[in-house]
Amino acid sequence: AVRLTHSLGRCTAKPLLATAPHHVVQHLDSALATRQVLDAHPLFRCVAMGTNVANWSAVQALATERAGAVRAGFGIHPWYAHHYAGDKVAGGGASWLAQLRAALMEVPDAVVGEIGLDKVAKKGVFEAQWRLACELQRPVSVHCVQSTGYLFEFMRNSPRPPAIGFHSYGGSLEMATNFMRLSARFLWLLVCHQRRPRKKQVSGSC
Repeated sequence: AVRLTHSLGRCTAKPLLATAPHHVVQHLDSALATRQVLDAHPLFRCVAMGTNVANWSAVQALATERAGAVRAGFGIHPWYAHHYAGDKVAGGGASWLAQLRAALMEVPDAVVGEIGLDKVAKKGVFEAQWRLACELQRPVSVHCVQSTGYLFEFMRNSPRPPAIGFHSYGGSLEMATNFMRLSARFLWLLVCHQRRPRKKQVSGSC
């Protein structure tokens, strides 16, 4: 799957996270569906984020085709992280981290995402991507479910990339406030993922 979210801003010295309420965040299952949304809403600006090595080329192609409307994001989503533990891609070849670095270098305004933690699984995959984002000074889009305590301590004690957006977040309002003190912002799935009252409360506070 390729995730489609609203813009993280251009990759300048200090990228900004766009959080305008009219930008609806969607999770789309194909590049065709993404194109249909863009055709229906020509003023829509978004980041199309890869979730594993296999779909990074599709993300790059879409961003090239829809330059100015789509910004690329490359990353390993935590749901796929178990395939990349040990820094090797199934089937051999260059390590996934080397491929990620190459993709980011080829697309200078690409963000790192979607990355993150789901029940604190495969921390090494997440941390490697975070460090690369810091090194290259790229924004990150973070998925965080049942991992807020670990992630907060990690962020508080680590260098941070120039912009941090939470795409999926399963924590409390209090913890969200703590993350925002570390310059994080929240990119909500306003249509698909308002499943818990606390998410609506946090969304309303941003």
